[in-house]
Amino acid sequence: MENTAIYTPKRSYLGITSLLFSLAGFVVLPITGAIIGIITGAIALNKSPKMSDNFARAGIILGGLYILICVILVIITIVSRAVYTVPLS
Repeated sequence: MENTAIYTPKRSYLGITSLLFSLAGFVVLPITGAIIGIITGAIALNKSPKMSDNFARAGIILGGLYILICVILVIITIVSRAVYTVPLS
């Protein structure tokens, strides 16, 4: 009888959590989800440096992208209010 073991790649639950929170940042938890996604992704990558955890990397990238988009939108809002204000008199 042959040894037919099924190979299952190791996954980090922190990496999956990072990706889920970063995705939730776009939908449910505006800034909080992105910050939690970045933090858990960094912890997942530091915990297992040899294991390539693409979920953690994706969570960090999506969380950072969401925060970058928020910062750009705030800057655009501030600049547009400063430029297009109507004088009262």
